[in-house]
Amino acid sequence: MEDILEQYQASSYPLPDRLLAWLLFGAGLDSFGRDGRPVTLPLPSYGPDELLVRSDAVGLCYSDIKLITQGNTHPRIQGRDLAVDPVIPGHEVSLTVVGVGENLRGSFKVGDRFIVQADIYYKGVNLAYGYALRGGLAQYGVVGEKILHGDEGCYLLPIHSHIGYAEAALTEPWACVEASYSVSLRSGLKAGGLTWILGGGNQAGSQMVKESPMRRGAPRRMKIVLFSREDLPEGSWPKKIVLTNVGAPVANFWKRHIQSPQGWETQIIETGGLERNQFEKIFVQETEGRGFDDIILLDPHDLQIVEEAARSLARHGILNLILSKPRHGKVGIDVGRVHYDGIIYRGSVGPDILACYKEEQTSELKGKGTVWFVGAGGPMGQIQIQRALQLEKSPRKIVATNFRSPRLKSLEGRFKKMARERGVEIVFLTQQDMGEEQFYQRMEEEAEGRGFDDIVILCSVPQVMERTTSYLAKGGTMNIFAGVPKGTLAYIDADLLCSRRIKFVGSSGSLITHLEGVLRKTEKGTISPNSSVAAIAGMDSVIDGLKAVKEGRFPGKVVVFPQIKELELTPLPELKEKLPRVYEKLEEGQMWSREAEEELLRQKLHPSEVKG
Repeated sequence: MEDILEQYQASSYPLPDRLLAWLLFGAGLDSFGRDGRPVTLPLPSYGPDELLVRSDAVGLCYSDIKLITQGNTHPRIQGRDLAVDPVIPGHEVSLTVVGVGENLRGSFKVGDRFIVQADIYYKGVNLAYGYALRGGLAQYGVVGEKILHGDEGCYLLPIHSHIGYAEAALTEPWACVEASYSVSLRSGLKAGGLTWILGGGNQAGSQMVKESPMRRGAPRRMKIVLFSREDLPEGSWPKKIVLTNVGAPVANFWKRHIQSPQGWETQIIETGGLERNQFEKIFVQETEGRGFDDIILLDPHDLQIVEEAARSLARHGILNLILSKPRHGKVGIDVGRVHYDGIIYRGSVGPDILACYKEEQTSELKGKGTVWFVGAGGPMGQIQIQRALQLEKSPRKIVATNFRSPRLKSLEGRFKKMARERGVEIVFLTQQDMGEEQFYQRMEEEAEGRGFDDIVILCSVPQVMERTTSYLAKGGTMNIFAGVPKGTLAYIDADLLCSRRIKFVGSSGSLITHLEGVLRKTEKGTISPNSSVAAIAGMDSVIDGLKAVKEGRFPGKVVVFPQIKELELTPLPELKEKLPRVYEKLEEGQMWSREAEEELLRQKLHPSEVKG
């Protein structure tokens, strides 16, 4: 006879008539659920083109905190009347199919297991799972057209039966980390895109124009050379170039010599001088409100123009600041847009304004380099450090810091051994223990007089970003992993940005390819999302779990098992007293495992809930 766990895994039990779900009716935890408890709903019906799915495990994320705190002002659900149409959060989820619509029976069957690519696009509209679409903090839900036939195909990714429920759910935050190192850095101006070249004055760059010599065997035409001896890389011709304040010699050179590849209609548009109130006009008139893909600023007299011009960047656009000589002053960098819109800031010293495009185009951590993880004490910091250590070409030195909290000590205990085995020097520092002045003096020493090749920001404090930028090495990368609102500015020394040729990159969420990659690595055992689990909870304890996430109580993730009703928020070490048989099955007495998960389900699944 099948035991409770076997019935659960095979979905071979009568489904209940009702389910528990956490509905968000407004902003704040007081509007989450009813009287601090989940809401009871009828089991939903599903149509011929839909699936009925069971939520097996859900990782709680700080993004859930933002959603609950902001309510209907959150960008992903802005304007939605939550009192009438509530949201069910939970985007880090592992699902099992328990019902298949008639028209889907050739493609799906009861017992199939999936994870969800949360960033769902349907007919060009973002309908994120756990935001616009009801998420995993409900025991059962319906999956339909928008997920099964979205713009990128099916947003359900199948998982092997040997992968645990929590392990599968936590591939999503791992995928977000992977995405942050897969930022697209073009090697030239965007092909078929829109480019704006903005000079600082009437003669800006006019002495730097050179003509390219004809290449043997090349078509008899002259290409434009953008302030260097080399012409544009193959395939990086924009559709339109807008010239402003570049001076007559440069403008005339462009008009005289530029020729576009066959089939591309390149326009050269000269706008002359520019007042600040004209930025919006050019943005609307020349890009139809879409934004420029590349903006190149040549020696601007007023550094505030950087801030003004960046507002005209399209998503994933590049702003390239060129300073021909050292300049004292700060430039405002919109670190919110770097994170959420993927815009990139780069800098260099002339005369070659394509210099930054010709450098190594990757946001990956530099192999055998040095990396500083700032604000590394939380769950994402743990994933970042573990990933860095497990890279085939790992950094030779990792510095992980936090302002306060004993969470960093827990990470030190976990990763010191792995670092020794990989031959990586790893340092953990807490600013509060040292004092600000001594802390930054120590960071000067850890930078070894040359700076860090990579600095990864895991805390949403612009002042920290400003302070740490000076510790970047030449050609270094500042990766804005932490989410801050768009329009949030960090003020960076302009000369530092250009003379060291540093770049600011960032990302939010992940793509299907990232999630697939993490899933394959998990299946092969290359990475272990289970190592991220710090505490577990049942449906009654979701609010306690969210409070723990908000307070930063644990160095790892809180995982909810929705089919378990009564399980208080329990850190893994406390299992020794509360659930000793589960504790015995932890890996090395500290890490979550599939065996521990199975024992938990055997003990805590209620027979009436499984057998109907």
